[in-house]
Order: sequence, then C-alpha cells, then structure tokens
Amino acid sequence: MTYICNTTVREYKVTCFAGSSQVTLANGTFKTLSDANIGDQVLVNKHNLYEPILGFIHAKHEDLDFLAIEVQSLASNSSTTILVSSNHLIFDFDSDYARFPGKYRIGNRVQLIENNQSVPVQILRIQLTK
Repeated sequence: MTYICNTTVREYKVTCFAGSSQVTLANGTFKTLSDANIGDQVLVNKHNLYEPILGFIHAKHEDLDFLAIEVQSLASNSSTTILVSSNHLIFDFDSDYARFPGKYRIGNRVQLIENNQSVPVQILRIQLTK
C-alpha cells in the first residue's frame, strides 16, 4: 500500500508526496512515507525544522497524478527523482519559500536533504506521471 503525507509547512499549507519518498526523522534516521506514522517528527526545510505528520489523506495513489521532477545535486552531482502531487509545495532553495511544483522550470533550484544537510538541487526534467 502506498501513502501520501499530509503535513504542515511554514505557511500552514498541506504538502503531499509519494509513499516511496524518504523523510528524515528528528533522530537523524530515514524512513519512507509508506513506513511513517502519524506523529513522526520529519524534517521540513533547510533550517532543520521538524514538524509532526498530522495524517495521511490518501491510502492509495492509483487515481492520482504526480510530477516526476528529476534533479541533480549541486553538492555531489548525484541525481534523483522527486515524486510529488502537482498541487502541493516544494521549498525553493534560493528564496526559502514553498511553491507549487508546477511553478518550477528546468534550471530552477529546490531543497533536498543529502547527508543530513539541505543542499541545492537543480531541476533537469519535469514529467507528469501516474
């Protein structure tokens, strides 16, 4: 079963990610969202702020569309793909504001956790996927 996370960010908006997304817990360990629990404290931005998971709003994602955002770390040059629903938020690395994924363009930089630090990653490709 795949889950999507419902948590708050600075503007108290809801953010949702695919169940395969990894989160960093307050104790420094990692967990996929499908293994996370309500109440788990997860890292929400580059200022090392942790907030609790308040609930899960989707238990299955068969009918949901996600944006597959391929990014490359400017710290390590490694690449990964972020899966996020199109109407939720990702933190912009430069401004530190959360924006809807559809507002980002190739070449923009967003925040990603790498080796327990928030690092800039550059967007290489954005693709709508199920």
